[in-house]
Amino acid sequence: MVVATAAGFASCSDDDNDYVPAQVPGNAQVYFSNAQESTVNIVEDQTEIDVKVLRQDTIGELTVNIVANDPSGIFNIPSTVTFADREAVANLHITYDFADIEGNVRYPISLKIDEKDATLYGDASTSFVVLYAPWKSIGECKYTDGLISSLYNADPLTYLVEVEESMTQPGLYRIVNPYGAGYPYNEPGDYDPDNNYYMTINATNPSKVYMEESPTGCNWGRGEFIFFSIAGLRLAQGNPAAAEGYYGTVKNGVITFPKGSLLGAMGEDGWYTCNANGKFKLVLPGGIDGDYSISAPLAGIIDYVGGVKKAVVEVSMGKDVKTVKVAVIKGSDTETAIEAIEEDKLDGVVTLNYSESEQTADFTLAEEGTYSIVAIAYDKSGEAQETYTTMFSHYDNDNWTTLGECDYADGLLLPLLQGFEPMSWPAAIQQHNAKPGLYRVLQPYWPLNEEADGALVIDATDPAHVYVPYASSGLDVDGILDWYSDAASLIDAGMTIEDILADSKLEVVFGTLADGVITIPVGGAGVMFDGDKSSFIPSKYVTEIVLPGSGDNASTVAKVNVKSLNIGKLSVEKRGFSVKKMRSGVKKAAI
Repeated sequence: MVVATAAGFASCSDDDNDYVPAQVPGNAQVYFSNAQESTVNIVEDQTEIDVKVLRQDTIGELTVNIVANDPSGIFNIPSTVTFADREAVANLHITYDFADIEGNVRYPISLKIDEKDATLYGDASTSFVVLYAPWKSIGECKYTDGLISSLYNADPLTYLVEVEESMTQPGLYRIVNPYGAGYPYNEPGDYDPDNNYYMTINATNPSKVYMEESPTGCNWGRGEFIFFSIAGLRLAQGNPAAAEGYYGTVKNGVITFPKGSLLGAMGEDGWYTCNANGKFKLVLPGGIDGDYSISAPLAGIIDYVGGVKKAVVEVSMGKDVKTVKVAVIKGSDTETAIEAIEEDKLDGVVTLNYSESEQTADFTLAEEGTYSIVAIAYDKSGEAQETYTTMFSHYDNDNWTTLGECDYADGLLLPLLQGFEPMSWPAAIQQHNAKPGLYRVLQPYWPLNEEADGALVIDATDPAHVYVPYASSGLDVDGILDWYSDAASLIDAGMTIEDILADSKLEVVFGTLADGVITIPVGGAGVMFDGDKSSFIPSKYVTEIVLPGSGDNASTVAKVNVKSLNIGKLSVEKRGFSVKKMRSGVKKAAI
């Protein structure tokens, strides 16, 4: 805008005679709406179409000549349109015999306003195609939402939806109002009850399934939800090579998509990654919906003789699972680990056969830091069905020295709770014996729940680039609350601080350590739930930690009476979170 303004001033002339005023139209200024759809979809037995024509000067009745081009000869298009006195809009009424219309044939029509009535400031012509794409209902199908639930880290709900199939393209489906009145998280006012909205899924090639751009009519206050798939987007862009790896599949009448291969938008806010939990599923009539569910959380870390530490993973599986492959990897690059497991290229993988009861597998932890559990469920034909990933961290308590009490000013959790602002209170803090600058705040949320025994870890070994590695708080907020940061995620994936700073495409926020005060700025860290990175919510407030012995450098955040803050077991409903209001930390898709 600044450049444009400067250019505008530079182009002005001191000679007023150079100015040429805009032409004042001497007619009614008739034009076509720029909102005219490029494709007019008609339904069975429809016999008429209205095209809006507009005018600026509304005084008196006016008849305008229209020149039409209809190569098919099917449509009866009037040669004139008439405006009533004082009316700014008139409809050009087009009729046709539906018996002449063939399914999935595009009929082009172009229209032009007589030049004597047109305006320089509007569209004097318009063109569109008429399309009849016949559909038939195939009944109610079982739908598992992996879209809104993924965006808001909510439980993926399964419910019945009506599905239609194209009568001319078998395998082309559309779900009728998937996020209308039947969506359990919706409330009155969240959706449009007066119109139908369709989610279109092209499964004409069962191994290359994609979702077309699909408005929903559902709006939770940030704009209408619109869904797409990465494969569908790439195909629409004319780049089929880039769609590879993002297609869904149809197997045994069940449509699924890979994790992270679907997209969602809210209004014009850009695309976000959906199906991060991999739970999207549409079970068509006659489909065999196997139970391939899998869970493999950390059961605990055991000390063995000789100082060996082992992580114990507790695995449970659905009744249709044949085998499970599970591994523990250093860091958080679970996508690479999944590929390596499926290609038999990852060491230390444990294979478990189906069992109704839970089974355990243990893995040696070679060093301290962040780890991820990766598990894949396979069916009896050996095909991978569902995956499970979660994170945990391991630090040896013997390697830390307590420094005393710090002044902990929380900008990570409390501001997410309705009615709370950032507050500060005392908390114990430790420093790592072998890594000066690596700190952990013990049970920082003890005023909220004394049983939450986690520790907030802060890596300030580089005081100018402080970040928050993964750690669990132990605090149950409808899911165990964890801390993490973008910088830590990249470092866990193999990057260094120098790598991050050198990449101009990365917008990573670091904290600082100066004069005994650790400052984690807005967006410098955040919270997530149950070790699931897709639920990450970046902070919207600053967090400060004043180290013991820092003199007058006390936090400026108001201290609270910790007794008044004890609210026991937190609940998102009691504290006013709600699925919609709290879990809004969705991240833009890297597409």
